[in-house]
Amino acid sequence: MPNETTTENSLSKEQQVALDLCRSGENIFLTGGAGSGKSYVVREFMKDVDPKQMPILASTGAAAVLLGGRTFHSFFGLGIMEGGPEATFNRIMNDAKT
Repeated sequence: MPNETTTENSLSKEQQVALDLCRSGENIFLTGGAGSGKSYVVREFMKDVDPKQMPILASTGAAAVLLGGRTFHSFFGLGIMEGGPEATFNRIMNDAKT
């Protein structure tokens, strides 16, 4: 298993910027094409974080599974937006979990 220095040296400039933003406490939306290293950056970040304190959210189920996270819809209890946006918003606001 490579040490942190070796791993961080293998990051691209863009990946290092994203990792630094994560570590600074910024909320970020990490996006990029297939194979661009998004999951790699997230895994590097999660090495230093308690997963119970920092949810990893993804827009698709496949990405969520790959990262060991959850989809936005699952995390926020959005479901399939039955009843439209207003009904969904009201349901979320009345849900004690969120």
